[in-house]
Amino acid sequence: MIQAYLLIMGLDDEDDYHGRRFCFYMRYIYNISGTNIKLQHKFYTEAEPLRCNWWQCDGPCGQLKNRATNRTQDIKAHKRKCAGNFVKIAEPEKPPGSLRKLTFPIPLETKESVVICK
Repeated sequence: MIQAYLLIMGLDDEDDYHGRRFCFYMRYIYNISGTNIKLQHKFYTEAEPLRCNWWQCDGPCGQLKNRATNRTQDIKAHKRKCAGNFVKIAEPEKPPGSLRKLTFPIPLETKESVVICK
């Protein structure tokens, strides 16, 4: 839910899925509600059908990875060992009209007008 909020508000971390802003909101929600939000999830069986984006290393190892998100496999340890980059080789077909714009009954604030914490 934090990622969805950040995406809708235009505050998503471009560099990391669980980046600085995600961690800020995670700690904020944890402190006010007493919940225990973790960065790691265990939804392997449920997520497997969603892993339709295929990436292959263009280096000597030729490693093949699949992901649910449309993000490259940017793993520092892999770059040290192989020096290759992951290149997308397959993705799911997009159904017609899948890129429709979301509309909300009440206009959302822009990221310039959002007060994160007082």
